[in-house]
Amino acid sequence: MLSSFGWSASCLLEAIKLADKVRKALKESLETTFEHLKSSIANHDSQPYSDSIGAQLKRIDGPWKEFKQYLDQYEESLAEGSKRSKLRKAPKKIQWALKDINSRTQKLREQIVQPSQIINCLLSLQLLCVH
Repeated sequence: MLSSFGWSASCLLEAIKLADKVRKALKESLETTFEHLKSSIANHDSQPYSDSIGAQLKRIDGPWKEFKQYLDQYEESLAEGSKRSKLRKAPKKIQWALKDINSRTQKLREQIVQPSQIINCLLSLQLLCVH
């Protein structure tokens, strides 16, 4: 008699799909936000707090690149257009689905929370100075 682990193949597949969606969302939303802020600062470098905002973005850049590198190691196998066979994709997908990404996300959050809050304050001050 075989004992049940509580996970069916379809449950594992759904977990993999969810993990891939989380990976894409994290990568795209943070990357877009940082690029938009960098572009805005470059285009409005005469604003009173642009230098300070730029300095905080540099503080975020290192932890973000480290986190992005972590996410990118799964990209080839998890990508929708991957040319690898399903059998070759499976180990990376399972590793991603079962890996504890929470600790990596928490580490990133801890590293960027203070600079992010400072950027929010500086943007608010800059908005008040403009009006």
